[in-house]
Amino acid sequence: MWEQTYLDAIEQYVEMRNAETMYGIDPVILKLTALDNNLLHFLIIDEWEPKHIHAEAVLPEKEFLEALITEAEHF
Repeated sequence: MWEQTYLDAIEQYVEMRNAETMYGIDPVILKLTALDNNLLHFLIIDEWEPKHIHAEAVLPEKEFLEALITEAEHF
């Protein structure tokens, strides 16, 4: 999941300041969206209605991306 989900999302986000990718094999989407003040909106949500939110947070952009990359190195 790291290579196909998180690393793809990080690459998209760095290039476009926005990312959307499938989260695993279920119809669930991982979204990263840039906000003002160097914040990032992290969202894992169902693709189809009703759109259940599995996880949502507003995080410091630099620290969050650095943590994801650091953890990806362990896999």
